[in-house]
Amino acid sequence: MGRIPDYITLIYEFLSAYCKNKGIKIDIIVPIMRGGGVLGVCLSHLFSVIRMYPCQYKFVRMQKGLDSSTVYAPKLLLSTLGAVENKNDSYVVLITEGNHVHGEIAQECINLVKNMLPNARILYACIGCDYAHRAPLANTSFECCGFTTNETESLTLEECRQYHVKEKIVVYPWENLAEELKEVIESSN
Repeated sequence: MGRIPDYITLIYEFLSAYCKNKGIKIDIIVPIMRGGGVLGVCLSHLFSVIRMYPCQYKFVRMQKGLDSSTVYAPKLLLSTLGAVENKNDSYVVLITEGNHVHGEIAQECINLVKNMLPNARILYACIGCDYAHRAPLANTSFECCGFTTNETESLTLEECRQYHVKEKIVVYPWENLAEELKEVIESSN
């Protein structure tokens, strides 16, 4: 394997320490596509986990309220979790995501896993997590991230520097800048 980015190494170290401390091993990785795919595949190699069941979500426009204000909600586009055998077993499931801004998609995926695998212990790892939305998600036993971002602009530039938070929108090497900016602009309208 080539050089692993520092943020993935950090996530691997956090997860390894947790698993060692709890005497568990990861049975299944559920990458939230697309961003969680890179992290999920990398961690599958590092932890020797073969079983991967990707899920994909997309924010869709929804109308809500009497004022017809536009809101966005995560919609499940794909899930291969139905292929898991012995759904009542006590699996250790790692959910991976690229960029955790508000956490809505991650929570939807966690809820899906918990509904399909009710006895699962769920671990969650994301590459980047917004500073303002670091609260623990429901139904997880462990959470970690490689770095913290300021995508919701809740911090000043001084605070970003003080807390070692990435101050700009994060675009990963495998992403397309124009596509990412278009998504940010559309979701803020």
